[in-house]
Amino acid sequence: MKDLGSRYSPESNAIAARARDARIFIRQKIRQLIEQGDTDPHVALVTHGGFLHYFTDDWEDSWLNPGTGWKNCEARYYVFEQDVMKDTDMEARLTETMESRLRRGKDNHMPAKEEQTVLFEQAMESWENQGLQRPDRIGVLVETSVIA
Repeated sequence: MKDLGSRYSPESNAIAARARDARIFIRQKIRQLIEQGDTDPHVALVTHGGFLHYFTDDWEDSWLNPGTGWKNCEARYYVFEQDVMKDTDMEARLTETMESRLRRGKDNHMPAKEEQTVLFEQAMESWENQGLQRPDRIGVLVETSVIA
């Protein structure tokens, strides 16, 4: 159920937790493939563009389309920042490959985590301006002025 506070809530923290769990699951699957002898495992993930921003923790240009910066059927390529055979990164963070970025006209590396925090806030504001609900404000009481 998508109740507030539940695993499947539309709240930003719940989405981020599901994205982290998905990254960990995929890392485990890649590890299994390697253990079974696959020397170059690849995994494709097909999901909603809005979720992909949480999954990749990549908020660059996330406002270009309604609720996402991803184009329909767009493919980007990411790798785990740390060795998939170890669980040293509890977040299982990803980084977009330079080849992937070059294919989409980006000649710089993926923005650092600190910059992603700023880009996340820009995304939320832009999504709200597009008429979408802000996941970071769901369940949060926002004071509004009341004209008496």
